Amino acid sequence: MEKFYFFENHMKNILSILSRKDKHRVSGFTLIELLIVITIIAIFSGAGVASYTGSQKAARDAKRKGDLRTLQLALQQYYADNLSYPIITTWSGESTGFGSHTADYIPDLVPKYIERLPNDPRANKSYSPCDDPSITGYVYRSNGQDFKLLASCGPEGNYGSAATNPFYDPTRPSTAWQVSTPGAVGW
Repeated sequence: MEKFYFFENHMKNILSILSRKDKHRVSGFTLIELLIVITIIAIFSGAGVASYTGSQKAARDAKRKGDLRTLQLALQQYYADNLSYPIITTWSGESTGFGSHTADYIPDLVPKYIERLPNDPRANKSYSPCDDPSITGYVYRSNGQDFKLLASCGPEGNYGSAATNPFYDPTRPSTAWQVSTPGAVGW
């Protein structure tokens, strides 16, 4: 009987120790665990924002390239019909800082050769590389025999070089893309 009593008291002591620890034990996360989780979330969030911003820039650049090609084709069709490009001897465009500012920056092209003239995705807005919003957007100039069409301050990605980018503008190598006839490249 004494052995049983000893065993019973010993078990009571163990249970009281365990129950005492449970009463003082606080459930939850340590500060280190919380900091690690917050750091991991911040890293993933930063990577997601950078990826999203890069995708938006690439999409706007793709639209600019498509617009330049579409306008180039419309201008070639106009030339085939009229033996001249629409004449504007000063820069004209949606940008307020280039010559005449007008929504109809290439006259006589709409609606016969193109449904409507496109607008640059960020026309008249300030962004890198151009901090002046008045020079962003599509602009056009022609003497009748040659033309040059710019996406001024348009490219938000890599401008490339004459060897790698068909829209490279040697006159504005870090601030514009262009399509033009050979005689207007230097404008």
